[in-house]
Amino acid sequence: MQLLQQVKDKTQDMFTKSGLMLGLGEQEEELTRLWRILGVRGLTFCLGTVLVKDNTDVNRYVTPE
Repeated sequence: MQLLQQVKDKTQDMFTKSGLMLGLGEQEEELTRLWRILGVRGLTFCLGTVLVKDNTDVNRYVTPE
C-alpha cells in the first residue's frame, strides 16, 4: 500500500491498479474499506482458494450486485 501511495504522490495522473485474493471469509465492509485505503482506480478480485473435493464446502456465493 505504501508503494501505491508513493506513486500517487509523485504522479497524480498515473493510473494505479491492485489485485486482491478472496476466499477467507472477507466481509463487504472490509473490502469497501480496503478499496478506499488503496485509492486505486482499478481493483481486481479473484478467488484465492482452489476448490477440490477435500476442501471445505462453499459457505455462500456472492453475486456481483
